[in-house]
Amino acid sequence: MEKTKSINDTLIALVTGYYSLLDLFNLSEEDIAMDLEKANEVIERYWRDVDRLKRFHKIQAIDCHKIAGYLTYWICKIKPLQTKDTSNIESNAVREANELLALIVAVGRINCSEMYLDNDKEVLLRSEFLEAFLYTLRYRPLNGDLLSIIYYFVDKFSN
Repeated sequence: MEKTKSINDTLIALVTGYYSLLDLFNLSEEDIAMDLEKANEVIERYWRDVDRLKRFHKIQAIDCHKIAGYLTYWICKIKPLQTKDTSNIESNAVREANELLALIVAVGRINCSEMYLDNDKEVLLRSEFLEAFLYTLRYRPLNGDLLSIIYYFVDKFSN
C-alpha cells in the first residue's frame, strides 16, 4: 500500500512538472506532449532502482538527493516528453524539454523535503549553472549516483 502511494506520488510529480514546464515557457500540449507509456517506464525503472538501493543498503527510505538524482537520470534517459512541430517556437525549452522536466521534478522534490523538515530554504539555481547543467544532462553520460551528489551540493550551497 505504501509503495503504491509512493508510485502515484511520483506520477503526480512528473505530470505536475510537465504542466509547470508548459506554463513557465508559455507552451501548450500541442507543442510538447507527454508520452504516458514512457512516463510509466520512467517510474518503473526509478522504483526498481529505489527497491535495489533499499535492499542492498538495508534502509527504509532514501534521501531527497538520491530521489532527485535517480528521477533525473531516468527522465533524461527515457525522454517521456515528445516535441511536435515547433518550427515557430524560438525557445531552448522545446529542445531541452526532458532535461528541464527532470530539473523541475528534482528541484521540486528537494524543496518539498526542505519544507517537510521545516527548513526556511529553497533551492535556487543561477542561470550560468542552469545552462551548463542542462547541457550536461543532454549531452554527457551521467548516472543517478553522480546526479545525487550534484543535487546534494546544489542544495547545500544554494542561497
